[in-house]
Amino acid sequence: MPDGQTCNVIPDAVPSDAGIAGAGVLLSSTITAGLALGISASLVLQELWHFWPTAGARNPSVIRRKLLSGYSDQQIMVGIGLQSVGLAKSRSLVPYHFFLIWMLALLSTATHNAALLALVHDFKRDWVLRWMRQLLMFVNLALSCVYGVYILQSKIKGLPNTLPIDCVWTLDSTTSNVGGLDYVGTIAAIAGNCVVFGLATWYLQSRRQRFYKAIQIVGLVLMSAIAIGMFSFNVRFCCH
Repeated sequence: MPDGQTCNVIPDAVPSDAGIAGAGVLLSSTITAGLALGISASLVLQELWHFWPTAGARNPSVIRRKLLSGYSDQQIMVGIGLQSVGLAKSRSLVPYHFFLIWMLALLSTATHNAALLALVHDFKRDWVLRWMRQLLMFVNLALSCVYGVYILQSKIKGLPNTLPIDCVWTLDSTTSNVGGLDYVGTIAAIAGNCVVFGLATWYLQSRRQRFYKAIQIVGLVLMSAIAIGMFSFNVRFCCH
C-alpha cells in the first residue's frame, strides 16, 4: 500500500501502460473473443438444427469443439492473469488502467461463458474437468469482485485520476463529482457478475435438461451482447 506522502502528492499526468491499455492488448482480446463467440454460436445453432432426430449424423464438428475448448481455457486464464497482475501492480496503476483491466476481464468472462454454453456436455463427462472449471470460474469471480470494490471505493472517495488505485485505502473521503449513475453502474456490474456466475454454476453442475435449448440461445445472445458492450466501452474508454 502506498505511503501517505505518495498519495498526498498528485501528479499532473501519468504515462500510459502499453501492456494494459495498448492497441495490441485490445486487438488480441477482441479477435479471440470474436472467434470464440462465432464458434459457440455455430455449435449451438447446429445442435438446435438437429434437435429432432434425423437420419444424418448429429455430432458437431470435433475440430470446432477442440478450438473452442482452447479459446475457452485461454479466455478464463487471461481474465485471471490480467486481474492478478493488476492487483500486484495496484501501488502504481492509476484508476484508468485499473478500470480498463476490469473491463477486459469482464469481456473474457462473457466470452468464456458463451463457450461454456456450447461445451457444457464435454465438461459434464469428466468430473475432474468440471470441478477444475468451477474452481477457475470462482477465482475469476472473486478477483472481479475485488476489482469492483476498488473501483466503487475510488468513486466514493473521488480519487484523482493520476494517483495509484491503492490510495483509496489511505485517503480520506472527499467530495466526489461523479454522478450517481456511475455508482449504480458499478454496483450493477458486480451484482450482475455474481448472478451470471450462479447461473453458469447451475448450468455446469445440473443434470436436468429442461429448457436446455432455450437457455443456450438466451445465454448466447446475452453473453454476446455483454462482450460487444464491453469491447465498445473499452475502445471508447481507451481512445478518450
